[in-house]
Amino acid sequence: MSGEEWRDEAEAFDRRIRERLAAGFVPDLRKAAKCEYFYQSVWRDPHYVRLFWLAGFRSLAELVDRYAPARRPLSLLDAGCGPGYFALEFYRSGLDVVGIDVSVASIEAAQATLARDDTPADECGSLRYECLTLERTGKIGRRFDVVLFSGILHHIHDIDGALEVAKGLLEPDGILVCGEPARDSWTDGDAAQVALVRAVLALAGLWRDPAVGHSIGGDEGRLRSLVRDVFDEYVHEKDKDAGIQSPHDNASGGKEILAALRRHFVEIEVRAGSSFIHRMLGGLRGPEAQTHAVADLLAAYDRLAVREGWIRPTHFIFAGRLP
Repeated sequence: MSGEEWRDEAEAFDRRIRERLAAGFVPDLRKAAKCEYFYQSVWRDPHYVRLFWLAGFRSLAELVDRYAPARRPLSLLDAGCGPGYFALEFYRSGLDVVGIDVSVASIEAAQATLARDDTPADECGSLRYECLTLERTGKIGRRFDVVLFSGILHHIHDIDGALEVAKGLLEPDGILVCGEPARDSWTDGDAAQVALVRAVLALAGLWRDPAVGHSIGGDEGRLRSLVRDVFDEYVHEKDKDAGIQSPHDNASGGKEILAALRRHFVEIEVRAGSSFIHRMLGGLRGPEAQTHAVADLLAAYDRLAVREGWIRPTHFIFAGRLP
């Protein structure tokens, strides 16, 4: 990306993180707080954070544990770390971590969260953050056992260029671990399952917008319209009539990213991620015991349906080695 493109992204994420922090957002997977600012995001409730984000971290960590070099402590670069919640968990797992991001506000939030962390020092590795673009990571002056991309590559137009930089940051026996959206694989059939669940939840008084179910009734045309709205929401990762989160969001699709990863790295393992819960759980409303039970059921169905091929994932995780 050009300097101007990185600047546009940084400004968008600076605004977003500052607004979230002012509303009570805590970027810590273990200490997330209830935050009604998030009307549909899983960050609305720590229970949902555990079902989506903490489960996602564990999947990344499993790949690191399985395929990274055997030496300890492992070093890891979290490229595009945002406010640092994955970097923090890897640090808590005993790794030596460097997190970088273009957003000054995100790096400041990550540093503040780290300063408040009370994990026993003998359980942790090391962790530091720097505000850097990917192209300037040579300034760090070292190579890493693991380079992690989590939700950054779909903001970048030149995927091949980004992966060339990553190759230069890895130790010869190091690994790249990448988690990215795969929304371009979704179909109307996938959206139909989500639309039905939302409509039923709305009729039961458990969805943020009760009108979703009542406005449809038995009208197939309205149901078809809801399916189309859900499809657009998930594929473009935004609510209807809302803007995208940053100027270069969705610059590259999942299929394009995966193909580039396979051009530059020797594939070790690819895992399907979740499908729909990231835009479903935070929309639940009602008594906590009931909504948490529904969330558990939906998360279990998401895992099973993806595994059995009943619904397509909207995320994937890739692990690869240098050629």
